[in-house]
Amino acid sequence: MSNTPDIQVNNYCAHALEGLREQRAAADPKAGHSLQVLDGVITLIEHASKFLLPERGMLLDAKAESALTRADLQLPWPIVAIEARWPALPEAMAVATGGAQRDASAKRIALCWDADAALGLIPGADELRAEVPQGGVFVVPVYWMPELGNWQVGLGGLFLPYPVAGDSVVREGGLIQRFDAEAFFLFPEAFQARLKAYGGQPAPVFREIELGAYDELAMLVQTCAALTAWPQACLEVPPPEALNRKRVSQGKQPLFGYRVPVVPATAGA
Repeated sequence: MSNTPDIQVNNYCAHALEGLREQRAAADPKAGHSLQVLDGVITLIEHASKFLLPERGMLLDAKAESALTRADLQLPWPIVAIEARWPALPEAMAVATGGAQRDASAKRIALCWDADAALGLIPGADELRAEVPQGGVFVVPVYWMPELGNWQVGLGGLFLPYPVAGDSVVREGGLIQRFDAEAFFLFPEAFQARLKAYGGQPAPVFREIELGAYDELAMLVQTCAALTAWPQACLEVPPPEALNRKRVSQGKQPLFGYRVPVVPATAGA
């Protein structure tokens, strides 16, 4: 079991829920669209099946990841939240990405859901789903911002369409290209602010969204591929009952149980 020498539960989802609920309570009631987004994200995290990955979300080595295609996009449950620790990004990242900004965070959650599992929950998502008859998967980053001292939902996320029946074309390039991912924004006020910063040019804003959700995309496709290849090799970490009783008595969010995908040593990262 190459990727599970020691399982350290992060409990990011529980902490994120507490932080996002605080933001929701303090938010401007006039920001109706953004409040609906926060409500939807909170609901999705609450109901998601929780997964825990090793650092950087690396279940597969680079060669195995490079072979993944849209056929590997099979959500194990309709809604999943995948946690992983992530080292801070290098200072040169802005140069490497052509100046597009990206929030660095060592604590990340890939919030993913089948497009038909949350109809009407996230504003704008249904319209994007309607454009793709075969459906697909939404991926949104949720991450800890140390300078803010709280959890943050990404400006937007990625929509990954399922392959059309009979379409065996394998796309070339990085994960964005191979999975035909399309960036979308969640918060219109924040999107307009970024748009203004780029002189009204939407392309760099959507590039930021792509970069911001890239790690979460990698976490999703690696999890899907690992569970498809080794469906029985998944450890169960139950929620801590005694600690949860104490947390509930203190008015805190109970901690969740997790599934930990296990990849054989000969195939893992």
